[in-house]
Amino acid sequence: MNIDYVISFSIKGDSGKNKATREKSKLLSLKANSFKIYKLDDLEILPMHNKVFKLAVLFIFEFYYLFKTIFNNRKPDLIFTRSFFGFGTYLISIIYNSKLIREKHGDFYEEALILFKKNIVTKFIFRLIQKYKLFFLKRANGVIFNNPELENSYNDKYNLNKHVKTTSVYNGANTEEFEIIDADKAKNMLNLSNNTDYFLFIGSMSKWHGVDLLLDTYNQYKKNYIDNTKLLMVGGKDNTYYHYLKDKYESKNIIFTGKVPLEKAKLYINASLIGFLPVNNNRTSPGSPLKLYDYIACGKPIITQVDTIGYSNIILKYNLGITCDFRNSKSASKKIKEFYENLDKEFYRRNNRLVAEENLNWSNVINEWLCFAKKL
Repeated sequence: MNIDYVISFSIKGDSGKNKATREKSKLLSLKANSFKIYKLDDLEILPMHNKVFKLAVLFIFEFYYLFKTIFNNRKPDLIFTRSFFGFGTYLISIIYNSKLIREKHGDFYEEALILFKKNIVTKFIFRLIQKYKLFFLKRANGVIFNNPELENSYNDKYNLNKHVKTTSVYNGANTEEFEIIDADKAKNMLNLSNNTDYFLFIGSMSKWHGVDLLLDTYNQYKKNYIDNTKLLMVGGKDNTYYHYLKDKYESKNIIFTGKVPLEKAKLYINASLIGFLPVNNNRTSPGSPLKLYDYIACGKPIITQVDTIGYSNIILKYNLGITCDFRNSKSASKKIKEFYENLDKEFYRRNNRLVAEENLNWSNVINEWLCFAKKL
């Protein structure tokens, strides 16, 4: 089977999206007779220093895939894609009668209204873009969502399942890159105190991650309880929202590290006692957070938001930690304290690593993708 994976973004960085895409690409290549990934990195010589240029390059990328595939007479049997414009993969699927499966990780219109200024003009533009994206989404053979809530939303709002088959598959754990390291050793390598128990949030700190809820909860926790814990806020894009959080919440007990490379991220997870996984209910789907899988691959227990598909259901099913309501800082801080005081580190070290290796790994994710493709 010839498989193409067409991605209209760079996969060089250490963001969750970058790491996840590299894993999918690696495992798809092992399943195919012939595998080829087309990514925005292939066009890195083109200028992308502002949004206008970036959109232009994304448009050119579609022609790049279209013409390169035809020129090489590649004839893919199966195309997986996560691209902005989408017409290149659609035309190739028509020309070569290939199965076309699109990844969907969010609702463009909904997220644009959260991230950008809203007025009549921008709303009109966002709606046009959404209609354009839906046109090509409905002409795929299948769509893979990363969260059932998002799949249900698209089927309810846009009647997507009347035009194309859909399924939902969560992310997975990379148990090769993320492994258990002795906590004291990790602390020493990061110059952290061996006498402090560190709680951890790691990730990009977008508005829908509920980071502000976690920070309010931890401040309430330190107000109620005197102990030797500190909260590490690792990662975050260098943007206005990150600096707002840092200016408002940074203290002797809350440490913002800024963006760190992958090697350091692994050390921070292993140096920490508990991984936090909050979420803000300001969009339809909370997504499938890669940090969940990074935490468990390192054998760390997780405290996540209660009643949240893709978060709490996984934590409770596999006994990976506990849930609380970060929107209620008083009750959440109490649950955190109880969990902290009664924590069985060795149980979670063994259990969570085993679940990452046997149940929630990337190999199982790609097997689900290919089983879905066979049914189309």
